[in-house]
Amino acid sequence: MNESHRYPIKEFGYDKSGIRNNLTGCFWEKLNIKMTDCIVIYITTGSITEAKKIGHTLVEEKLAACSNIVSPIRSIYSWQGKICEDKEALMILKSKKKLFKQIVKRVEKLHSYDVPEIIAMPIVEGSDKYLSWLKEETQ
Repeated sequence: MNESHRYPIKEFGYDKSGIRNNLTGCFWEKLNIKMTDCIVIYITTGSITEAKKIGHTLVEEKLAACSNIVSPIRSIYSWQGKICEDKEALMILKSKKKLFKQIVKRVEKLHSYDVPEIIAMPIVEGSDKYLSWLKEETQ
């Protein structure tokens, strides 16, 4: 029996279990949009000091070309059954898709949170000069 009608989200990069099967999925292909091999990564930290430490490390190790820090931000989230609200710092990194797993491992070692937010989004397009610079400045 053909089950494709039961899992329509497969067209958008998810498999039968609902797990994302890759960073960009098929969604962009369906829209006929060519992707770059670059990503933007969001990471929240407990302080600007922690964000600077992580940002400097990732740029020095050529895992990211750039780290922007926005602080303070206000985060509202659920943690261990409670609704929490805290001031945090938001890091916005630019890197290559192929470096994402290395970045996650490195950030998890440096970060003070048990479950740090480390999420990536594809860069659909960018200026040729900027994307070339990004690629030159990373591994």
